[in-house]
Amino acid sequence: MQCTIFYGQKDDVEEAFNEWGRGKTLSKDIIIHTFAHASGKYAARDLVLIAVYYPDDLGWDKESEL
Repeated sequence: MQCTIFYGQKDDVEEAFNEWGRGKTLSKDIIIHTFAHASGKYAARDLVLIAVYYPDDLGWDKESEL
């Protein structure tokens, strides 16, 4: 298995994850774990972590036919 991690401010992480995932086909072999937390008691921004676990086999990464 391989892992790709996206971490930072919500909007930046969302944009990076969507760009990375564009054209990829999700299957039961893909695990996506999301964790969000405030960076402090009075934080003006929330931080988000998205960890994506996927097989070493590149077959899952083929362009979607949709």
